[in-house]
Amino acid sequence: DDNIPIQPEGNTRLLQEFDKVFIQVSKDESYITAGDYELNRPKSYFINYFKQVQGLSAYHKSTFDADHSLSNKASFAVSRAKFNRLLLPVIEANQGPYKLPGANGERFIIIEAGSERVYEDGKLLTRGQNHDYLINYDRAEITFTEKKLITKDSRIIVEYEYVDLNYLRTMYAAESQYDFKKWSLKFNFYSQQDSKNVTGDRQLDSIDLDILMSSGDNLENSRRWGGRLVDATIDESVITYTLSADSILTYSVDSDSILYIAVFSEVEAGQGDYIIDQNVNANGRVYSYAGQGMGNYIPEIQLVAPQKNQIISLGAAYKISEKTLVETELALSNNDLNRFSNIDSQDDQGVASYLKINHQLSLGKEKQIQLIPFLAMEYTQENFQALNPYRAVEFTRDWNLAQNLQKTNERILKTGFSLKRNKHVDLSYTLSSLNRKNNYDAQLHNLDYRLKFKKLEFTSQSSLLLAEDLEEKSTFLRPILGVSRKIGSDKPWELGYVYEAEQNERTDIVTNQITETSAAFRVHKYFVKSPELDKLKGQLSY
Repeated sequence: DDNIPIQPEGNTRLLQEFDKVFIQVSKDESYITAGDYELNRPKSYFINYFKQVQGLSAYHKSTFDADHSLSNKASFAVSRAKFNRLLLPVIEANQGPYKLPGANGERFIIIEAGSERVYEDGKLLTRGQNHDYLINYDRAEITFTEKKLITKDSRIIVEYEYVDLNYLRTMYAAESQYDFKKWSLKFNFYSQQDSKNVTGDRQLDSIDLDILMSSGDNLENSRRWGGRLVDATIDESVITYTLSADSILTYSVDSDSILYIAVFSEVEAGQGDYIIDQNVNANGRVYSYAGQGMGNYIPEIQLVAPQKNQIISLGAAYKISEKTLVETELALSNNDLNRFSNIDSQDDQGVASYLKINHQLSLGKEKQIQLIPFLAMEYTQENFQALNPYRAVEFTRDWNLAQNLQKTNERILKTGFSLKRNKHVDLSYTLSSLNRKNNYDAQLHNLDYRLKFKKLEFTSQSSLLLAEDLEEKSTFLRPILGVSRKIGSDKPWELGYVYEAEQNERTDIVTNQITETSAAFRVHKYFVKSPELDKLKGQLSY
């Protein structure tokens, strides 16, 4: 099948790309690429993507003098990939495999090789038999190795691109940067849209189009009954059903009856009315009625609408002085979830803005201390829709927010500083505030440091959240404190201790009682780490 790429195995850190073919012509600071290529994140705060596409890309840079240059890049491609981010529901002591679904709950998908990013508690994991996880791209399954033991408290987030065969997707991207003395101007544009012509196995008929045109952005409204009358040209081997007066489908081969063929969709247990009948001897899968809410299949077809996603950003950076920098960006998004329908189009456009100022100070007699204070602000309108998540992967957990939040206007303010002194002191503190249209207000403190005193080292990655919404108040303390000492001079051993804890206390505003979602734990870790000897290194921890 030309629509399905040749996929490498996901059991090594580096992948062998079997079907990546391209031609590139370059001269000086210009090039043209035709064929298979990768499109990486541009220099933008709000625009984030990584695409493996097939098409044409061109780049050119003009350098007028030492302080004056202009660079442009344009790309056109076709791609069948869609993005999804999943909080993986893991099971205690179960290393996998775990199934990765599509963005709309599709059960059988193909992951684009190398597109995945797997995180545990915000830390990026490494693919490979000798590392953290293995992935089967064709089966969309992930398995964790013995080096990454899974518990019920493991917080695993997986981001990936998967093949969508419903519509042909075209993509346009443009990047431009103009640098002139103290100024740097950046322009970025990205557009991807599905064709209105279906390329999958099932074509849309007039009924499907009417349903999609009237459903708007609500996918629950874009369903149709999965049965249709058998016509004279139907193959005799096809599974057929009769339809009762109360609209129940029953398997039948009686040619004297009015027969239907039916398509069934799998749903969660208890939400369907049909089950797979194992007792019927037929050339195919037969479904039988089990009772309302007694099965996990329904005779319905989920119609998929073609979408269009566009985003444009304009950014600027200005050096007020050699040590003071101001950066800003404005972004506009257009997100149409159903190109067949004009219903619900009032929320397609959104806007976002970002501003950051930092200043570098050199302190001390020999200017060995570098102090960088900063101030930043981010505003996103409720209808703004980024292509892919651009914030930290653990953003919702850091702020004690639900994974699937209702969109609203958000304002984030940050201030803080970083301080460095040679290799001995590396310290940073950030105070952040998040306001979600007056329904949620929180302050987050982050303190990180690494202090070295000869052979002794102290580390910290700690945070404290104070939040309040319409229903509860929360205090979320997460200290990670470490101390270690090196023993020996030539190839020293290392002894250390790490204390990690979480105390997430949620209090109901009305009753002033601690809620059931509150949680806490403490971990004490002691370790001994050997020096690296002839590529051999060991660590013992408790």
